[in-house]
Amino acid sequence: MKITDMAVLFVSIALPFALMLRIKNDNLKNAEYKSMILNRYLDTAVEDASNAMIVRGMDNKIFISREKAVEAFFTTLYVNFGIMHDETAKDVLKAYIPVIVLIDYDGYWVYSAESYKNINGEIIQEMVWKPKKPYFYEKRICISFHSG
Repeated sequence: MKITDMAVLFVSIALPFALMLRIKNDNLKNAEYKSMILNRYLDTAVEDASNAMIVRGMDNKIFISREKAVEAFFTTLYVNFGIMHDETAKDVLKAYIPVIVLIDYDGYWVYSAESYKNINGEIIQEMVWKPKKPYFYEKRICISFHSG
C-alpha cells in the first residue's frame, strides 16, 4: 500500500470521529450558554423579588410582603422569557418552579403546591403559603446531684 492510500484511509476513518466530536462540543457549548442565561434570569427575578418584598409601614417599620415578592419574581421571569401576554406559557413556566422559600430574620415561609378537593369533589392543586417556620435555639442545661 502506498503512503497516499494510507493517508486517504486515515482521513476517511478519522474525519467522522472529528466531526462527531465537533458536534458534541458545539452542543455542550450551547447547553452551557442556555444554562448561563437561565441562571441570569433567575438571579434577576430573585433580586427583584427581594427589593419588592420590603414594605415600609407607619413609623418607618419594615414589613415583609410575601405576595409582592412572588408577584415581582414571576413578573420578572415573564418579561425575561418574553411571555408577558401569554397565559398558557405563564402556567407552563410556573409548573417548573415547584417551591419558593422566603427567608426572614426570625424564620422562613414555604410557597409550594398543595392538593385539596373543592366543593365539587375535584382535586385542585395550587401554590399556597405554608405557616412560618421559626428559627430557634434551645439551650438545655443538665444538672445532676450526687448525694454523699
